[in-house]
Amino acid sequence: LAGPGSGKTTVLVNCVLNLIKLHHVNASRILVITFTKDAAVSMRERFLKLTKEASVVFATFHSVFFRMILEEKYIGDARVINEKIKKDLFCEIGRAVNVDFSSEMYLEEVEKEISFINNTQKSVCEYESPLFEPDVFKKIYTEYQSMKRQLNYVDFDDMLYLTYEMLSDIKILDRWQKRFTHILIDEAQDMNDIQYKIVKMLGATNNIFMVGDDDQSIYGFRGAYPEALIEFRKQYKDPFILFMENNFRSTTEIVGTAAAFIKKNRDRYKKNIVAVRGSGEKVERINVNDRAEQYSSLVDKLAECTEDTAVLYRDNECSIVIADMMLRRGIPFRFIKDSGTFFLSSAVLDIKA
Repeated sequence: LAGPGSGKTTVLVNCVLNLIKLHHVNASRILVITFTKDAAVSMRERFLKLTKEASVVFATFHSVFFRMILEEKYIGDARVINEKIKKDLFCEIGRAVNVDFSSEMYLEEVEKEISFINNTQKSVCEYESPLFEPDVFKKIYTEYQSMKRQLNYVDFDDMLYLTYEMLSDIKILDRWQKRFTHILIDEAQDMNDIQYKIVKMLGATNNIFMVGDDDQSIYGFRGAYPEALIEFRKQYKDPFILFMENNFRSTTEIVGTAAAFIKKNRDRYKKNIVAVRGSGEKVERINVNDRAEQYSSLVDKLAECTEDTAVLYRDNECSIVIADMMLRRGIPFRFIKDSGTFFLSSAVLDIKA
């Protein structure tokens, strides 16, 4: 259980190293799973600075599951659907139900809802869409699934379900259990239900090492299942649980404020996070009535800044509003990596020109 800023990645890569050096585990039998390609690449690079054992597999859930499906030839000649074809399908469905899916943001919200259903394995009939009437959303969902099958496409959600379905075959499951005898999961609080079920199937020999923090789960809206961490101590006999409670990143004020807030959650592991860095500036709490006031207050603060300042946001939709307001106020800014693709799209660049 790795609290924020506790050095979980260092622990994870050293755990892999110890499996190889001290317990003589075959490096090619070790699977380390994380959530983004960048995280997998970064972790592998850090690991290779400690050893030359390059056969350890560092991968995302989707990439490793897709590799398994391909090796087993489980989907035949099916192809992974790309974003253009997916958008075309939704536009065609939209015309049938009188919904305009030409807006990328609108389309993204629908995709999130469909992924939520698939990742939590809920029935579309049980789900209440915040955007559509029940009959309309059910039509969109079923038509999308049907058109994919007809055109022989699979998407990222399908990769999870197909892997789960495939591993129900005892012979196939046995092959992959022998292939990966030790499984390590990064950011375990972000796993969804079906990912956790697959991990349990693969790790039936109980060689599962999960690094995460139930308090840091923020992706419930896309099906994250932090309960996996809570259930771990019940599902496995006498599991070893290490509490990493030293925070090397933040000040006492930040850690204390966060702890006072998160302890209101009921179903969680109790922790005593300690700020190693000591004291710093006081945390300022700003009360706002709605999102519009939140954005306005934030940009007012940015206008007063005289040094480099970082803005953290939960999703890209927030970044568009904040960036628009900064542009209007003449506040210089830049995006980290690809989070600002909306403002770099050809349509926006043409308008700005």
